[in-house]
Amino acid sequence: MTNLALVKLHIAVLIAGLTGVLGRIIEADAFVLSLYRTGMALICIFVLLKLLKAIALPQGRMMVRYMLVGALLVVHWIFFYGSIKLSNISIGVVCLSTGGFFTAILEPLLLKSKFSFKEIFFALLSILGIALIFNFDAQYRLGITVGIIASFLAALYTVTSKQISSTFETKNIFMYQMAGAFIMMSALTPVYAYFNDASNLIVSLDDFYALLFLVIVCTLGLYLLQLDVARHISAFTINLSFNLEPLYSIIIAIVFFNESKDLNFSFAIGLILIITSVVLQSIRTVRMQRALNAKRQKEAAVDKA
Repeated sequence: MTNLALVKLHIAVLIAGLTGVLGRIIEADAFVLSLYRTGMALICIFVLLKLLKAIALPQGRMMVRYMLVGALLVVHWIFFYGSIKLSNISIGVVCLSTGGFFTAILEPLLLKSKFSFKEIFFALLSILGIALIFNFDAQYRLGITVGIIASFLAALYTVTSKQISSTFETKNIFMYQMAGAFIMMSALTPVYAYFNDASNLIVSLDDFYALLFLVIVCTLGLYLLQLDVARHISAFTINLSFNLEPLYSIIIAIVFFNESKDLNFSFAIGLILIITSVVLQSIRTVRMQRALNAKRQKEAAVDKA
């Protein structure tokens, strides 16, 4: 592990934190934002892989599964950005912190692993925190509800991604996921245009520039940066560091968007409970990793003997 790799890791976490901020900056609604994000990301990753001559075709069944998981991802994006637009950045990203609760339930159900009651207990702290936040201002309750749905979808995406993990090249998996996401969004566009003003599908120039930044830096750039960091830092350290993402987003929201004026004591206590949940889960993960390393060292010593 190098200092440069650690710097890159925290830059990646900061970039991830900007995705929520851009949801506030971009004026297009959540559907249009997600439509452009998937389409532009698909073009960018396709061009990159074409230049690298690295495009590969998976087996037909696996391609469909990659694309379906991509469709699930974009539905998560719609709800995530919808939450931010219905409330604010802080609430949108805080709601995502309940993902641990949903993962603790979904992973044993879908992957047939054991239930961890400690994980569920820690995750319930996040739920209690959200309950406090839910009561702090009635005008944000719809945004909080949509944010919790986004968190559930994010957890479902994470678990289903584990189900289809394979030796197939990761950048190609990302391309097929974006293809599946864009196909689904394109199919839904006529429905959107029927119930909304079709002119909403044309974004302003300012939104287009912000979308370019979102796609090039916060989607494709972040993905490639994570791949680079993963060559030097363990997946354990990366996952632990990404627990800071909501905190980065909240700090940016308070400093640049003055969101502190919208937050009160109830929100603060709820946020503390959520942060406590994340810290406790992180401590537990560190201890489990140390125990696993110690076990491996002991087994290696026995083998040498």
